[in-house]
Amino acid sequence: MLELPVTPVEIDVDDWRRCGFDPSIRPPVRLIHAGSLGRVDLIALEGPGASLQAKALIESYFRWSRDLTPLVSVADGSHLSAWSISNSSVRRLDIDTRSPGSDLIARLNALRAHQRSGDRLAGQLRSAFAREDVSMVFLRSFRGGVANIEEITSSRLGVSRTEAARFALRLASRLLFLQFIQAEGWLDHDTSFLRNRIGAAIAKGRNAYRAVLIPLFFGALDRPAARRSARAAGLGSIPFLNGGLFRRTLLERRNTALTLPNEILSSLLEKVFDPFTYTIREDDSEGLSIDPEMLGHVFESLMSSNERAESGSFYTPRPVVDRLTRSALVQWLANGDTEQRQRIEANETEAFESRQMYRRLQRARVVDPACGSGAFLLSVMQTIERLSRELAGAAGFSPPRRLRRRIVARSLHGVDLKPEAVELCELRLWLAVAGSERNVPTHRIQPLPNLDRNIRQGNSLLSPLDLIGASRHRASSRWVKEVRRRRHLLDRYRAGGSGSRLISEKLHQFDRNITVAILRDLIAEDRELLRLLRAQSTLVGQPNETAHIAEAERRIRERTRQLRSTERGSVDAFSWEVHFGEAMQNGFDLVVGNPPWVRSSRVPPATRARLAEVYDGARGGTGGVRQFDLASLFVEAAIDRLAPDGVAAMLVPSKILKSNYGLPIRQRIEKNHSLLAVHDWSRDSSIFDADVFPVGLTVGKRASVAGPVRILRDSSTLEVSRERMSHRGRWLLLPPELLELIDSLGKRHRTLEEVLRRKPFMGIRTGGNAEHFLRVSRIGDRFLELEDGGQIPLDQAALCARGRDVRRWNCEPATFLRMTLDSRPRFVSPAHLGMKVVWKDVATRLECVALAPRRRIHGCSIPLVPNQTLYGLQTFSREESHYLSAMLNSAVCTFLAIALADQAKDGHYRFYGATVGQIPFPRLDPSSPLRKRLARLGAAAHAGGNHGKRIDEIAATAYGIRLVELSLIGEALEDGRHPGQSAQP
Repeated sequence: MLELPVTPVEIDVDDWRRCGFDPSIRPPVRLIHAGSLGRVDLIALEGPGASLQAKALIESYFRWSRDLTPLVSVADGSHLSAWSISNSSVRRLDIDTRSPGSDLIARLNALRAHQRSGDRLAGQLRSAFAREDVSMVFLRSFRGGVANIEEITSSRLGVSRTEAARFALRLASRLLFLQFIQAEGWLDHDTSFLRNRIGAAIAKGRNAYRAVLIPLFFGALDRPAARRSARAAGLGSIPFLNGGLFRRTLLERRNTALTLPNEILSSLLEKVFDPFTYTIREDDSEGLSIDPEMLGHVFESLMSSNERAESGSFYTPRPVVDRLTRSALVQWLANGDTEQRQRIEANETEAFESRQMYRRLQRARVVDPACGSGAFLLSVMQTIERLSRELAGAAGFSPPRRLRRRIVARSLHGVDLKPEAVELCELRLWLAVAGSERNVPTHRIQPLPNLDRNIRQGNSLLSPLDLIGASRHRASSRWVKEVRRRRHLLDRYRAGGSGSRLISEKLHQFDRNITVAILRDLIAEDRELLRLLRAQSTLVGQPNETAHIAEAERRIRERTRQLRSTERGSVDAFSWEVHFGEAMQNGFDLVVGNPPWVRSSRVPPATRARLAEVYDGARGGTGGVRQFDLASLFVEAAIDRLAPDGVAAMLVPSKILKSNYGLPIRQRIEKNHSLLAVHDWSRDSSIFDADVFPVGLTVGKRASVAGPVRILRDSSTLEVSRERMSHRGRWLLLPPELLELIDSLGKRHRTLEEVLRRKPFMGIRTGGNAEHFLRVSRIGDRFLELEDGGQIPLDQAALCARGRDVRRWNCEPATFLRMTLDSRPRFVSPAHLGMKVVWKDVATRLECVALAPRRRIHGCSIPLVPNQTLYGLQTFSREESHYLSAMLNSAVCTFLAIALADQAKDGHYRFYGATVGQIPFPRLDPSSPLRKRLARLGAAAHAGGNHGKRIDEIAATAYGIRLVELSLIGEALEDGRHPGQSAQP
């Protein structure tokens, strides 16, 4: 039992019920109440069945009194655990009494000296039972362990840091995998196998790495029991796992004498792995043991924050992944039939269609082109498994016993640029397979599937081997027989077991042959293009095609070098056609994932140019390359690799719905494919440890899919018209009645830019604030006194308004710019100096004010200009300034601007000039009575009058909006919600 400084008092069942606890919970054997004045600090359950009662007991206690935080100790035979409520969630610590982890002991000891005050005790319990703290301590230890192995390997062998890092991660991954399976008793039925065997070897003065790990990895785990050496057999009952994890790496094959000092190995076990307990269960959200899901955080932790920003890699929480993948799989399984989708979701399919869908599901081919640590692939695996069991049950039969193993080996594919991500993805899939066979006797455990043909390291967007368009179809038709022949080998190889090495060599030979054929085709095409370019240049009489000729020559040189390397036996570059040829024959049924979110400004120029050769979303704009985000190109690539009835489900930045860089992919989907659903998590700031606003796009390859688009938020679902959802190229996630209103306004009115015949401008951007802005300590009568002790005449300065200076109807600038009208800086335009209406670039709503050209300070009139945190419109009279500010501050314009704007953090929006310029806007002549009334009310509002309601009503009249529609807009804005979060219709 847990030793806490309490005075125990035994409570019988009647007392238990009188306290108000759930009477159906019967305390097993005895219940102990400790504490005073009615406070319960500890409830101790002992005896057979105690662990089954703990969760129900603590939830009942929490319902009885949320102000009290109990600790429940459970002793059930050899099982000892502690339960509590941490941050309103039930949490559990599992203790192995034979070899308790030091991290758990430290957490329990922190409870021994607890104070009796409620707040102090509650805080200590939350700290002791914080799942996030467990994962972070483990991740720091794991990262430090990998770094130590890398350092010792690099210094001893003289290999590159990259090669040493890959070995270090592979070794740490093996040891981590063994922590999970030894907890299941798979290693000679000893849950402390590694600690005991390595400790015994060190005690005998032997090198533990050579004496224990080498025979364990390469003598036992990687070969059947009948073929093991005496030393490997002496390790005891060890299953033959194979699976690639225990195959020697290139570094290990080249350095057969590779070893690690005992002190490094001991430190690795004692400081990284032994302090924690492990569970192979993926769904144990209550326990504080290390589970496979935490490995996603391992991948994130292995990268610095700069690396994560560069690669756009962030761990995606499981609830987000699960909801997106299940939705996509059900959409694909229903094959565009809305009623069938609803029956699948409700688990109400008929026997005949259930059998058909079950067969379809077993043939599914899924890929994540940026798989990271495998979160999406794990989710797909579990969803296919769950749906298969549901459909099999509805059809009246049982699925195969090793269903999960078949799904992993046959259905799942992944690519990632980072080798460490591929390592961890494979590890998680192996653990998932092992976890599905937890209760199998050791001698009946099947070898793990080989995954190196399924999970590949490489660039899934750009490969020198990828064929495009007609070339792909011509090549594919030539290789159909070869691909079919290889499929049989692949099935045998993926199953694992004996003979994997020989099959792997045959598959590598196939890869080499097909790569040579592809490169020869590409070189021939480039040479023909080069001949035509040179002929065209000669015909015109001047080398107009110099750049294109140079690029063609570069490609020929690069591909020729790669051809020579491949002919010598190397197949380094990832290729969809080479490595996933079977799936690429017809395309993947499902493409899922959270691709990198990287703006084009962070992509090297050479890579941007190559992307522009392949993807529509990267073409156009200055120099033939437009601004883009890699996420939008991944969506484009995903659709390209789908089967004719396939579905893509990608987590992307919400900007892709409205931004200019997202326009090409939006147009392509609208024209050639079907937008099926949008999962909107853009309002949930807890999803990533970063300021990002994600949405999940689900896209069908076919353009003929009928029905509305589903918009899913939390537990609510909207169904909206595809045509109404698209407003001037932007996709708006709004309820149907608001989409209908915007659609109506868009048809009746042209855009603000078109009506005014001028575009909004950005405030001044100096390019060097320190040089141009003045650091003022005091404003004198005629001079500005500077912080450095100098002075500058007021007539040699300008006032500069910033976003933080602006409120609706008001601006209080306090920043000075060095400027005279005679020597106006080049970054100040006439529009900046004239009459204007400006608004904040980032705000919760449009906040607009009319600015005069100049402002008087101590009798001196100086220019007033906006800076880059403001956007504005040039005006030609004070009356027009007041009219436009009244319109832009109205509820209608604010609603329209928010609907079109990109999100920023904390409920703010980005009101770019281009965004506001595109809102529908009524055309009112200067003589219009409505315009004159708005101008007068705008002037009065600038003077401090409260006329907002009247301005809203007149602006609505100008738009032709009815009162009921204005009320709907007002409710959305006054409640502080995004228009898309209005009440359900």
